[in-house]
Amino acid sequence: MTVMMRRLVLVSLCLIPIVVLAIDGISLSARKIEAFGVGVGALEIQVSGLEGAAGQGLVVKLSGLALPEPGNGIGALHVDCPNARIEVDSIHCTGGKAQLDWGVLDRPEFSLDFNVRLDGTALNLAARGLRVAGGRADVQIDAEGEVRRVRIRTRDVDLVAMTVLAGRFAVSMPDWSVSAGRADLSLDARLQGELPLSMSWTLALRGLATGNAVGTIASDGAALRSSGKAVWRARRPEIDAQVHLDKGQFYLDPVFIELKDKPIDMEIAARQTADGWSLGKFSFDDLGRVSMSAAGTLSAGFKPLAISVDIAELRLGPAYARYAQPLLLDGALADLDLAGTLTGRISLDDKGLSRLELALPRADFDDRKGRIGVYGLQADIDWQRDQVRESRLAWSSAHFEALDLGGIDWRVRGDGRALALLAPARLPILDGALEIDTLEVSGLDGDPEGHFEGFLEPIDMRALSHAFEWPSMDGKLSGMIPKVSYLNKRVKVDGVLLVRLFDGNITLRDLEIVDPLGIAPVVKGNLELKALDLDTLTRTFAFGKIQGRLDGWVRGLRMVNWQPIEFDAGFITPEGDDSRHRISQKAVDNLTSLGGVSGALSRTFMRFFEEFSYDRLGLTCRLRNSVCDMGGVLPAGDGSSYYIVKGGGLPRIDVVGFAQRVDWPTLLERLQRITSGAGPQIQ
Repeated sequence: MTVMMRRLVLVSLCLIPIVVLAIDGISLSARKIEAFGVGVGALEIQVSGLEGAAGQGLVVKLSGLALPEPGNGIGALHVDCPNARIEVDSIHCTGGKAQLDWGVLDRPEFSLDFNVRLDGTALNLAARGLRVAGGRADVQIDAEGEVRRVRIRTRDVDLVAMTVLAGRFAVSMPDWSVSAGRADLSLDARLQGELPLSMSWTLALRGLATGNAVGTIASDGAALRSSGKAVWRARRPEIDAQVHLDKGQFYLDPVFIELKDKPIDMEIAARQTADGWSLGKFSFDDLGRVSMSAAGTLSAGFKPLAISVDIAELRLGPAYARYAQPLLLDGALADLDLAGTLTGRISLDDKGLSRLELALPRADFDDRKGRIGVYGLQADIDWQRDQVRESRLAWSSAHFEALDLGGIDWRVRGDGRALALLAPARLPILDGALEIDTLEVSGLDGDPEGHFEGFLEPIDMRALSHAFEWPSMDGKLSGMIPKVSYLNKRVKVDGVLLVRLFDGNITLRDLEIVDPLGIAPVVKGNLELKALDLDTLTRTFAFGKIQGRLDGWVRGLRMVNWQPIEFDAGFITPEGDDSRHRISQKAVDNLTSLGGVSGALSRTFMRFFEEFSYDRLGLTCRLRNSVCDMGGVLPAGDGSSYYIVKGGGLPRIDVVGFAQRVDWPTLLERLQRITSGAGPQIQ
């Protein structure tokens, strides 16, 4: 019975004790009554047994009801109380039966008890056995003065039907749908006027299938339980609630969770303040994966003002599989094997992350595709935005692709603006190492900058070639790495990058990489080769044996998205080279395929010689607009051709090039064919 209906009945019933004190029975009827915003087409009240000691009978009939929202749609109410007791100031009904013609109810009949003071100061009403949304409901209202207590119990309510009923009460969910589920609810609320004083509840949902319209949130076969209480002090709530996700499938884009035997438990205790919220406790326990809690203060818009998150346990493997892997489906870390347990604390304020304290006693992780692995990982992270602190990172071994890395133990210090190695560090690589003299990162609170200096201890080229599945190379890879800086999305090498390779030197100057992590990085630089041993170089790439030394350059190099767009390149015998100059027939064949024609010896005679003597050799390319302008060691003939190989000694051979312009993709294809050992043979 609504408040409006109760007031209407009281208006009529107040007349009974005054008018009929000595009458055994009475009937009252009225039409077209309007009061308290309620319209009644017809009212009929029947009272019997007024002189009896055992009690009175009371029947109330209302029809043609016109109520404001949400009571619209109520057609008629029939209340029959055979054991009523009517007193001077009150009316009592025990064991009453009621019928309510209202589309919200599945069935109109229910049980009704009530006690009402005729001066309107107190009401006790209990409606039991209401059939609604395929389930049952009991409602009890106890009011005294302005304070009301409302208790609602529902059992096995169909949630799909409830969403339909919600629309009748102007509670619409246009972006949400429920396709299955049953619910039990126990709600106990106290109000003063229209203001809540306290509330407690227990809720159980079973077989819940629901989701939003865009498909980013969904559940299927879900079972959850919630309980809690709320108290309002000075119109501000204090809430203590628990939620238990027992079973089912849950999807919160992009995370998918399937619960079988281990539930997820959450608990929150919070109170509203003048400025926002005080979070006494928030806990999240996904047993076997992560256990964490938080406390602190939030703004009115739930932005952290001072929050501390304690990680009691985070098991890397299970937590990664459930929460992180769905976020990394297209990344390099999308398929990892992880082992280890992380603990720590995360502190947040209105500016974001303020402190990070993490402890990882031991962990291992491996990419299932074999790209990267770290073993015996240890980390003690202590970072604070406004104060310099020290951290430690160590591992016993690691690998990148097939490149084996040795153990490290590094100390780092930093704050919210900068990080730097405390001391020079060493990263073992195969049989060599990267020695790091300086590694600094600054501008972390704005535009980041980085600085690096070090050198590369000699690494055996055979081992390195094997690791990257390159052609087997002899020699050692070593070099100085001058100051490398990162600023404004640009990597710059100040000075000269020196690499020792093929018994010669390779120097890289003016190296600059623009937007290295962007969609189309741009690389600029100048490369110089000095006195490379051709014997080692050509044997490495199956080019055909050439003996001698080689100088070279790649000037004005410009690459976009790691593809050459522009350069001036040349590779030539050094002036004054006194080493032995010999070239094999296979090498001659391969050079010829790049656009040259052999001379000095006929092709018939060439078959009798495996090697030839030469004076100088060389090839140049000026790349513009995907076309190479070709040249050689010096002009030949009338200048329309050039020597790729200038013969000298016996047996002598000249290789002359006539192709002045060669398409760059075509030239690349020829070089790839040659270095794979599939070059042409001249007979």
